[in-house]
Amino acid sequence: MGYHGKWTSSDQIAQRAVDSGLIDRFGSLDSSTGGNSSRYSLQFHWQHDDGNALTKVNLYGIYYSLDLFSDFTYFLNDPVNGDQFEQAEKRYIIGGDISRT
Repeated sequence: MGYHGKWTSSDQIAQRAVDSGLIDRFGSLDSSTGGNSSRYSLQFHWQHDDGNALTKVNLYGIYYSLDLFSDFTYFLNDPVNGDQFEQAEKRYIIGGDISRT
């Protein structure tokens, strides 16, 4: 299974910008704010019955990532480069079980 999404944030827009037609209700003053998110998973299942015992193997792996770009003050604190910052997270999850009955 896999998923990937990308979006532009419309947070903190001034009502006067919408009223004047500069941007629409879901618009953004900074098109670089927003993020990317993805998740991919894989599962494996195997079983074998030899007549005397049943062996089962279950394994899984998941990869998840998030990159979020925010800019709450725009150029207030850094008038040259802007105040945007990134929050990034990556996770790897693996697991499984083996049984014999």
